[in-house]
Amino acid sequence: FLTAHSILLAVTTPISVGFCLVGPELMALLFGDQWEVSGRLLQVLGVYLTFRVTYKVSDACIRALGAVYERAAAQAVFAALIVVGAYTGATRGLESVAWLVGGCYLANFSIMYWLCSRRLEAGVRMVVAMLIRHALIALSPAIAVTLTVAFMRQASLADHVLVGAACLLLGSCYLAVAVFRPSWFGEEVAVILGRITSALKQ
Repeated sequence: FLTAHSILLAVTTPISVGFCLVGPELMALLFGDQWEVSGRLLQVLGVYLTFRVTYKVSDACIRALGAVYERAAAQAVFAALIVVGAYTGATRGLESVAWLVGGCYLANFSIMYWLCSRRLEAGVRMVVAMLIRHALIALSPAIAVTLTVAFMRQASLADHVLVGAACLLLGSCYLAVAVFRPSWFGEEVAVILGRITSALKQ
């Protein structure tokens, strides 16, 4: 259960960092310059991407445990939070909606994990420690990419150059950690590499 959460965090955290740092340029590159302003929304949603994805682990676990009523109650609370958050933020602009909806995803992640932790030996401290560990792993790559992106923006380089360089640097930083400090990730690197090796052999 915790390993599944950690694997998803290892995969989604770099993507979240990328969205947060080069959101405007990515939107402009994919959809045109007129969409660059929407990149701010992508940056906001990138903050909550990991929670939006990883809550699925708890959701699958709750269904496997047969706790259908608890899951239904959690889904009802989540739906109510989304409605209230979207309505409240609508009067303050799309960016406020994005922040409030992202907060709803964080709340849903917390509720679903709490429901699972009541039935499994997976206390709240474990998931907090896991989140902190991945946040610390992301810190150095995020700083390196932030400085690089700031320099490239100052030099007015093309969007595709900036996004490409940011992705390359971010990926290289994470790869370096996985190769030279695999213990920082824990079991997830071994699991991911094992899956890749098995797929290549087939």
